[in-house]
Formats: sequence, structure tokens, C-alpha cells
Amino acid sequence: SGTVRVRQTDLAGNTGSPAASSGQVIVDAIAPAVKDYAFSSPGSAGKFSGGQTAVLTINFSEIVTVSGVPTITLNTTPIRSATYAGGSGTTALTFRYVVQLGDTAQALGVPSLATLSGAVFDIAGNSADLAMPNTPSTIGPTISGIITATAAGFGSTSATAPSLSTTVRQIPITFNGSVTGVTLSQLRLSLTVLGSTVVRQLSLTGATLSATGSSGTTYMLTLPSTLATLRGLYRLDIGGPTSTIAAGTVKMATASSIYWRRA
Repeated sequence: SGTVRVRQTDLAGNTGSPAASSGQVIVDAIAPAVKDYAFSSPGSAGKFSGGQTAVLTINFSEIVTVSGVPTITLNTTPIRSATYAGGSGTTALTFRYVVQLGDTAQALGVPSLATLSGAVFDIAGNSADLAMPNTPSTIGPTISGIITATAAGFGSTSATAPSLSTTVRQIPITFNGSVTGVTLSQLRLSLTVLGSTVVRQLSLTGATLSATGSSGTTYMLTLPSTLATLRGLYRLDIGGPTSTIAAGTVKMATASSIYWRRA
């Protein structure tokens, strides 16, 4: 900083007296620094799965401005990047990363902020110091980009199984990515008989399974009418260790289960 006094000169070269008052000018030469960063809390047990979005927030020591669309390299396998989503003009920048099927990371993190592309600077034009902070908040959730399947109106666990008073004939199955190899042989249906612990394996003979769109993510399973009178807890398993259901080279090695009760 320093003291400045102003003297005016007109176009003819006449110079006025120096200003009676003076003021200070502060020159900002300090680069904004990264205070910490953190990932948004995942929806289930500290994990993100395929198709879910992780939001990364980077907090700076002062207000920063962003030029372009920066990306940051993450520690996923294979290597992915988080893309700038907003925050220019504030102290917190946000980035988004959509988990792709096959992505893995034991603890999602940013190996080095030096991989940040684009320009981040303060009001004075100082480029941000991207030195990595060593704080607990740098540890993120587990990434497990496995193929999963759900069914609207049905449960994903026995505890969330809805109790239905009508017979179930059709089950709309939705995968979290475009998949191939979805056939009846990849499905297994069982029933825990009402009032007992006996589990019966049910035949899907007579059932049909067909895609309901061109995206490869939605299918309709129609059960045979012979199951209409059976009462108890149903469990439909999809995929598994030997499954042929796949998204590219990623296999559905972990089964998804769909539950419902027939009262």
C-alpha cells in the first residue's frame, strides 16, 4: 500500500495545485488459496453408484472469478474429471461428476488441484494458488459404478416390500444404464410362503420379458397367471456373478433384488 496525492493537468498543459487531501491505494498481490474441498454426501451408506452425481465444492480464501469451463481430474479408475458447475463471484466453486458404469474409487478425491483447467483468479487478477490442502474433508465417498435394477412401486429390500392386495402380473424393470443380454434366464423368482420361513423357487415358464423403449434401460416382465394365487414375500433377483447382462464391457456381477408381498 502507499499514499497518493493527485495533481490535474488540462489539455493546454496548465497544472493545478496538488490535492489537499490524500488517500491510500492498496495493491493486492496475494493469490486466493484453497482452504478445503469436500464432496456432497452420497445417498446411501457413503457410496455413489452408476448414474449418480457427486458434487465437489472447493472453498477459497477470497472471492474468485472463473474463466472458461474448468475441469478437475479425479482419482477414479478409469480416470474421470469433474466439470465446473458454478460459483464464480463467490468463495465456493462447485464441480459435478456423474458416475459411469464401471467406475471405481475406494475414497473419491482430487489427487492434485494443479490439474484444474481454465482460469481462476481474484478481483485483482491474481491467479489462484492451487496447492492441495491437507484436511479431513478431502476424503470422499466410495465410487462403485455397478449395474443396478429397480422397479417402480416395488421394494429394494424385504423391509421396503409393499403389501399388495391384488395379484402382480407386470413388473417394470429399470436399469441405471443402457444394457444388453437381458433375458428370462438372467432372472430368478422365489417366494417365502406366508406364515412360514419356507422359500420356494418359482418357475418363470410362461413369463415374457421385453424392452419397453430404445434406450436399453427399461424392460417389462409379465408373470404367468399360475402365480396369481400364491401368497407371501416375493423376491426377484436380476443378474449375478455369471450374468450376461452388461453395459459394454461392464458385467452385472452383483445381483439386484426386487421385493413385494402378496397379502
